[in-house]
Amino acid sequence: MRAAAAVLLFCLLLLGIGLAGPPVEGPGYIHDECYQAFTAHRYALGDPDAWRWGERPVLEKMTKDDLTSATTYEWVHPPFAKLMMASAISAFGFTPTVYRLGSVLCGWLTIAMLLWLGWRSFGPRVGLFAAILVPLEGIFFVMSRVAMNDIYVTAALTGCVAATYKVWKAPGVRRRPWAVVAGLAAGIAIATKWNAAPTLVVCGLMVGWCLLRAEKWPAAIALWVLAFVVTPALVYLACYAPYFALGHGLSDLATLQKDIIDFHRGLKAGHSSSSRWYQWPALVRPVWLYQADGVEKDTLREIYAFGNPALWWVMFPAVLLTTYRAWREKSVEDAFVAVPFLAVWLPWAVIGRVTFIQYMLPAVPFGMLAIARTIDHTWRARAATVGGIYLALAGVCFAYYYPILTGMSVSSASVQSHHWFWFDAWRPCSGDCDDVGKKWLPMATTAVDTTTTSTTAP
Repeated sequence: MRAAAAVLLFCLLLLGIGLAGPPVEGPGYIHDECYQAFTAHRYALGDPDAWRWGERPVLEKMTKDDLTSATTYEWVHPPFAKLMMASAISAFGFTPTVYRLGSVLCGWLTIAMLLWLGWRSFGPRVGLFAAILVPLEGIFFVMSRVAMNDIYVTAALTGCVAATYKVWKAPGVRRRPWAVVAGLAAGIAIATKWNAAPTLVVCGLMVGWCLLRAEKWPAAIALWVLAFVVTPALVYLACYAPYFALGHGLSDLATLQKDIIDFHRGLKAGHSSSSRWYQWPALVRPVWLYQADGVEKDTLREIYAFGNPALWWVMFPAVLLTTYRAWREKSVEDAFVAVPFLAVWLPWAVIGRVTFIQYMLPAVPFGMLAIARTIDHTWRARAATVGGIYLALAGVCFAYYYPILTGMSVSSASVQSHHWFWFDAWRPCSGDCDDVGKKWLPMATTAVDTTTTSTTAP
């Protein structure tokens, strides 16, 4: 247990150091914080207009101190993550450190739950190794340090999978409370981002099957409905309690949900950082979150949601091997790694809207667990040695990219060259990355307004 505590402390410190981020003028937003952190602040202020899209005069009615040229209300996702940010803002004030604090905690909780799942499934060595790998993955690291809802849904999905595993392992009636816990996590996930749905369907089916094995079918069905229908629905509605308190009713909520659906259906335009699901195994394309002038002449401060190549390129083959073991050896433990990963990734193949590599974030913890499991299973007696060498390689790669994960000053020449972007396909595009006539965007030598790179996407 001391080893687990040490690993979790290391992860918390790694995610939390420098949380305020690089100096940013105005409210301090990075990327979609200009929507999500802004709206969270307006929730905290009690702004009655913060639940729908608003024109500039509407935004300015309450205050102008939290506005930028790109700021607007974020209403196109359910409000759970924004409500958590608003709670922190109400308690500690409106600063970048405060509105990003929930992201760090969600990142850390994700690691803690993955450590538990890996430990219980494959032993302490696999659990600890996977937990150390997770914060070294660049996209996970960055998204755990910005006030966006991606890491919130990642934590909720990881919790739902862990609780579902407990339902499978617990004997008899001891499954019952864990079924409700899984449903509670499912409710939080869907009240954060709708793209959690495929993974939640898988967890719901697994919980239902486990209950039917342990209970008489009327009791099993009743408990499943309580856990995976009633509980998520109540959580979802509870997240809109402030909306109802403004005088809105269920019909208004239904209209709002329809408008959210219409928004995402209509989001067809390409983007300078967009990429397709089949490009993600090749790490195409990091999402450009921030750029500003550096501290010294001819330097820039950049932040990218940039996957660690040493981890990313191994993650997908490891998941495929884990999937094969789950099928060949009838290993439920391996299935609890592979299926959640695939449930996050593969549905994007049939979604027609613009997509970004950061949407793989909820799959990353399971990808790291797949790597740890594969090394342990393949090398067995030499797994500690091989794992140590691989961890060192991942750590070196993380350190190499650390400057553009955290907004440190780097030379403009390094940004324009292949120093960070080993392949042209890793660069943002000049316009629509899905356009056959696309051109790779040369990196600017002076700061640009990166609020134009914002995704406003699920």
